[in-house]
Formats: sequence, C-alpha cells, structure tokens
Amino acid sequence: MTATIFEAKTNLSELIKKANAGEEVIITSGREKKHVARLTPVEEIPNRRIGFLKHLNLPPIPDSAFFDPLPEEELRLWEDGGPDDPLNWSRERIEKVNAEANKNAAQGK
Repeated sequence: MTATIFEAKTNLSELIKKANAGEEVIITSGREKKHVARLTPVEEIPNRRIGFLKHLNLPPIPDSAFFDPLPEEELRLWEDGGPDDPLNWSRERIEKVNAEANKNAAQGK
C-alpha cells in the first residue's frame, strides 16, 4: 500500500498497524508520487544473558579482589600519586616535559 505524506500524517496509527501486520507501507511525496519512506515493523531484540563470556573459560575472580583492603604502598599511590604522577609535578618539570615533547614533535619523532 502507498500513502502520501499528508495521508500518513493523518492516518499514522492505522498505517503502523498495517505495517505491524506484515503489509508493506510506502510513503510517497510530490505529484510524481516519489517513494520517500517505508514503514516496517521493528524486529524484537532478544534479551542478553548474563554470562555470555562463559565459553572463554576465564579463571574466577576471588571476592578478595574486590573486598580486601589495598596494600599500604598501592593505597598511597592512589591517594598521593607517585613521582611520575603529573599532578605532583612542579611547574619546572611540566615546562621541561612540554619542551621535550615540542622538540620531538618538531623532529618528527
């Protein structure tokens, strides 16, 4: 079945019912009735199941990986950063790293 854009605006819910019933609905435009759109039913998307990676046989992750406290040294690095953490760099170090990066970029490295 075909319908003009005006007819489609006026009878959209009826056209959707026909498309869902399996009928092909073409929307046309202009005097030459150029086909501009097609109404089709949306395919159902199946629900995804939890555990879709089970076929990989990954080792189980122990609860301790999530619930045990971090070792002191790792905790300190998360909280305070380390010497390579840019948040702890001095202005001079930042300027030095930027200058080195600009020099490398100019040399095409």
